[in-house]
Amino acid sequence: MANNIENTMDLFKDYPYMHGVIEDHKLENELHRIKWHFFDEKEVNEQFGKILETYELLTSSAIPNIISGRENAIQDYVNIGNQLHVFSKEQARHELNMSNEDVARLFAKVELGGAKYCTKENPQQL
Repeated sequence: MANNIENTMDLFKDYPYMHGVIEDHKLENELHRIKWHFFDEKEVNEQFGKILETYELLTSSAIPNIISGRENAIQDYVNIGNQLHVFSKEQARHELNMSNEDVARLFAKVELGGAKYCTKENPQQL
């Protein structure tokens, strides 16, 4: 569902870190050019359900479940991450007190210095 809204800075009133980043880079007057996409509750619940399944696998005492959970975590990172706006990712990293390098280390199989691998066999958005 795509929406353009009148005062886009209102989107960031609950996210003071990103609000500050936008003001620091003087992007307030450029936000109207962005086509904003909002997810309905069903879509969010489905994605969150996948993350909870992955968490359950990763915290299992069964080694096969842990191995499966690691693969799911990578898929969740790629699939969900490709749907998120850079502002959302930056706000999340800030709230988790993580740098781009921390994220790249956690997801070393799909990240290289903060940029996703992109091959002919496995093209992904950069």
